[in-house]
Amino acid sequence: MRVRVLVRLVCVCVAGMAGVLLAQDLSKLSDAERRQVNDWMVERMQRMQSAHGLDRELSQAWADERYTSPEIAELRARQLALQQELADVQAALKKKVMELPELKEKKQQLEGERKKIQELSGKVKEKAGADQ
Repeated sequence: MRVRVLVRLVCVCVAGMAGVLLAQDLSKLSDAERRQVNDWMVERMQRMQSAHGLDRELSQAWADERYTSPEIAELRARQLALQQELADVQAALKKKVMELPELKEKKQQLEGERKKIQELSGKVKEKAGADQ
């Protein structure tokens, strides 16, 4: 989603730069022709904004509960079940990996580091409190 927004932003910037380049050629036009070109550019920008809004709505429609049918409800239920299954598998994987001997050692190391951090924090707090 963010990539699409970024791509559109870049496209709008490029279109704006093209407008600046076009503006250099507008100096050769009469006032009426410049107003007409300006109106076209305004209309084009409004249509670009409208198209962006429609594209955003369409790209998010699959998750919007307003758009549904029995088949779509079934697919959404399946997606939810698959997401839950994936979460369960990830949790089981994490548990199994954490049981490996080399990670148990690292976990003990981490607990030791945290304990030392707490001790040092206590010393700093004690010292800073004594100085006040």
